[in-house]
Amino acid sequence: MYRILIAEDELPSRKWLMKKIDWEALGFELVAAVPNGAEAWELLQARPDIRVVLTDIRMPQLDGLELTRRIRTLPHGADIEIVILSGFGDFAYAQEAIRGHVGDYLLKPVSKEQVETVFENVYKKLDNRADATDRLLVADQLRREKEDEGKRDFYKKWFEKQEKIGDLSEELIEHGIELEGDAFVLMVVEIDQFARFAASHNEFDTRLCQFIVMNILKEIADGYSALDSVLLGAGFALFIFPGPVESNFRAQLTATIGEAMQEAIHRFMRPFPITVSIGAAFCDTSEQMPACYRSAVEALRLKFFTGLSSLNCKDASTPLRIEKEIAYPVETEKQVASCLKRGETDRGVALFEQFLDTIAASASSSVIRVMTAEMLVHLLKEMREVKSLPVPAEFMLKFTEEIKSEETFSSLRLKAVEHFRFIMWTVAQDGKELSIVARGIEYMKIKLNRDISLQEVAEYVGVSSSYFSVLFKQEKTCNFVDYLIRIRMERSLELLESTGNTIATIGEEVGYQNYRYFTKVFKEYHGFTPTQYREGIRSL
Repeated sequence: MYRILIAEDELPSRKWLMKKIDWEALGFELVAAVPNGAEAWELLQARPDIRVVLTDIRMPQLDGLELTRRIRTLPHGADIEIVILSGFGDFAYAQEAIRGHVGDYLLKPVSKEQVETVFENVYKKLDNRADATDRLLVADQLRREKEDEGKRDFYKKWFEKQEKIGDLSEELIEHGIELEGDAFVLMVVEIDQFARFAASHNEFDTRLCQFIVMNILKEIADGYSALDSVLLGAGFALFIFPGPVESNFRAQLTATIGEAMQEAIHRFMRPFPITVSIGAAFCDTSEQMPACYRSAVEALRLKFFTGLSSLNCKDASTPLRIEKEIAYPVETEKQVASCLKRGETDRGVALFEQFLDTIAASASSSVIRVMTAEMLVHLLKEMREVKSLPVPAEFMLKFTEEIKSEETFSSLRLKAVEHFRFIMWTVAQDGKELSIVARGIEYMKIKLNRDISLQEVAEYVGVSSSYFSVLFKQEKTCNFVDYLIRIRMERSLELLESTGNTIATIGEEVGYQNYRYFTKVFKEYHGFTPTQYREGIRSL
């Protein structure tokens, strides 16, 4: 979504532009509609994220032509698209504005169709420009990665592989690394859920995201006199800072830098669900850096317990978390399986949650993942044996992969309980007189927040996809895809009414990862956008 600012002194015209034009559907977010050029100019200086200005020519205090000239003096002014509104008598002014590099103009009185046509073209122009810029950024990133390849390999050899370095001073000079000082702070920064982001985006967008995040982090790091920074892996970077000799101030400095990094990511990556987690450790000499790096990585891995977008520090003398070896809780599994057989959902969920909280209290993140996945697989096998229900190996593998990919305990807990409830629900459904299609629809409703294919649902109910498709159309008088859209759209209305979640979040909850595509489908189905629907509810 591109942000747009409207400057129009005539109140009726300003209101018409605000209420009658569906800016969201056109791909724009309306920041404000102001009555004169002076207010517009103040906003533009304060909001560098505004990409489009629609301005009248004749306005009090500051007219549209002077506003256009000032916009072009901004550091990013050349990238702002300007569309002017003019009356018939102002046509000469409009020509002058076009010579001043205004993108387009609208002649009053304007129609809804004219505005939509002009701004569809503006959107395409911005998208084309963004694509070209993005390609240059990715090309620049590839160039930098190539230049940093030697440095990255050196750090990996020194820190991760713990290989012995001959003459450390010579190696540092060879790679252009200057590590001078009496103390150091090492910070490892990881883009949260980067593997999930990469899986849902193409390689170009993934590289672009990584490049932008690294640039933001590096700019913050340079402001704190970073000695070095390097991308060590996918979504994973190292930053080295000079540290205060006094140990009392080390944690304070780390917190200051880390919070500045996270705030910058939140501010500049606001349209995207991107956060970073940070692990930090301290050392007094460059020789201690390998151990210090391992401590920083250990601190970073604590985000499994502290959550995404967290900052954890480790002092070499203080253990971060006391972990114990624990045995697999066989007795608990038997109790949970007993609840499964008897259909005692509430007690089963309570026991399962107790099992999760117990292992989380003392086990490592890897042990927690393995034990949780093992418990779910055992319950799936129990379901297959007790109820003679088909459980394809693909289901077991999917359950295991989803559990092991969760980056925090809170998200793993939610996912595991969701899977457990699904197992309980499946057993309960087996005793009901439901048609094949009805069972399939219930499954679709449970799995609504992710991609669902006809093949997957057919496998769940135990028939071929072609046979299920025929049955589905006979029973519901529409095809699988249309019905899936229907239940997603109905659910999105419920969420808009009953929650305060953002529209992007609601889109994800009903299976749409792309905000703009969700808005498009929603409008095509309902005849209005999610924002319009929510505003209508609030006005009642």
